[in-house]
Amino acid sequence: MRWIPCALLLLAIAFGANAEELRGVVFEDLDRDGRHGLGEPGIAGIGVSNGRDVVQTDAAGSYALPARGQFVVLTRREAFSTDTWYREGGGDFALRRSSAEASEFFFIQISDAHVFESAEDLLTWSIPEPPRWLPDRVGYGLARWLLGRFFPGLSAEEVDAELRAALPASASTLSGGALLRAFLKEFGRPGSSLGAVAEPIRAAFDEVFALDPSFIINTGDLVLESNEATPEAATRWFAYYHSLVRDRDVPVFDTIGNNEIVGSANDDVSPSHPDFGTGLWRRIQGPTHFSWDWGDFHFVALDTHRPEATFLNDQAWAFGSMRDDVRTWLDEDLALHPERTQVVLNHEPFLLDPDWPFDDEDQLASDEGLFAKHGVAYVLSGHTHFNGRAKAGATEHVTTGALSGLRWLLPSSLHPRGYRLWYARNGRLHSAWKPTHQRILVLTEPARAGDRPIIAASDRNAPFASLAATQAGKPVPIERWGAYFARIDADPANGPIHLTASSTSQQARTKFTINLSAYPVDSSVSR
Repeated sequence: MRWIPCALLLLAIAFGANAEELRGVVFEDLDRDGRHGLGEPGIAGIGVSNGRDVVQTDAAGSYALPARGQFVVLTRREAFSTDTWYREGGGDFALRRSSAEASEFFFIQISDAHVFESAEDLLTWSIPEPPRWLPDRVGYGLARWLLGRFFPGLSAEEVDAELRAALPASASTLSGGALLRAFLKEFGRPGSSLGAVAEPIRAAFDEVFALDPSFIINTGDLVLESNEATPEAATRWFAYYHSLVRDRDVPVFDTIGNNEIVGSANDDVSPSHPDFGTGLWRRIQGPTHFSWDWGDFHFVALDTHRPEATFLNDQAWAFGSMRDDVRTWLDEDLALHPERTQVVLNHEPFLLDPDWPFDDEDQLASDEGLFAKHGVAYVLSGHTHFNGRAKAGATEHVTTGALSGLRWLLPSSLHPRGYRLWYARNGRLHSAWKPTHQRILVLTEPARAGDRPIIAASDRNAPFASLAATQAGKPVPIERWGAYFARIDADPANGPIHLTASSTSQQARTKFTINLSAYPVDSSVSR
């Protein structure tokens, strides 16, 4: 009977190995009951991760991962829908076949929405009233300098005019810091039209969803300033954000931003609080980094925020720096999708547009050379509230301005509110910035030699009913790409191209003229 101890030892080793692994099956839920029943096939080739290690399901849909990390996360596929794309611990994932993969598609990027429900939130947690002892001239001078960095051609008189227009007539004679204080006072007054921030926030989200994209990406700073606020306030803002994006027919993929790092700039929030740092995000949103596939593209949402306590500050965090587990995950995740066009999303930019007016090197994220290693084609970011474009090797970096403008405070004419339209076709992305509630006709990007102009055209919250082009008085063929993008089959060197769009929101015809003879310099019209 000497074999009995040996068998028991082997069983103990086997069960011990299983205890250190997370296992499950990704299957097609044919009867839609959420349980893996007989005859429901496993789905091969689905990426599954514990937040550090990445594997693909085998022919039976099975996976096994080391037992570490808080979540097991799927790499979602366009062709399947699921109610559960992550879970704590191992287990099965039920997927429902929803559609064929699209060869080309339209999506929208929003960033820096900074949602909150009341002016009181903004005044409490983001922009307290300037101190009374600060001289008007100094206070206004500081505000003027800040705005001047964003808009070098903006005069002090133009700032005054915009603020006066936003204030009641009784404040129209104020100047300098007093005008700024009056603006903030009016903003915080109960019943003030300036302080009714929920309406423009909701209107902006309604507009984005009305354009009916395949999906929406949000590249961070979803809510006001969780880093400054209490966990209770941040939880309330997240609930408000969910009321704006949930129960819609369009998927939304959220990337974590520095303003989601709860309590990192609030000494009254203990690092031991379960919601501190990324705790609230993980409790409400789930994983802080993940990936999904759509058409021929592979999208990766990153988390480049890590705790970096110092002797003097045990709450300090570094923004723009990946944790070791995130970097390992990124390396493994990208390696599994070499055949797809790789698109990385992150809140803080990895590379700034040369025209960016601030020295912001400390907040730039680091790619550690992984983008070049895996041939990442695009990196999409936000954070700066500034539209920019730069290139490093073969990787194009695009920064998108803020849906909130300057946190919904200043008139949009001082700092535009908007979002970016994207069209994916033949392994390339084409994009255009759209200010909220405006019609646009935009040349999407400078052309490569021999390319024809590619434009984005949109009514305020819907496609134009029709779009026509002429050159030298003769019609020019237009190849429509979905509802909002088009290729103009004409050579700009032969003279201006005139485009006429028929608006759906008004019966009148809206005429746009773009002179593309100077192409590839960007040209655009918005109204």
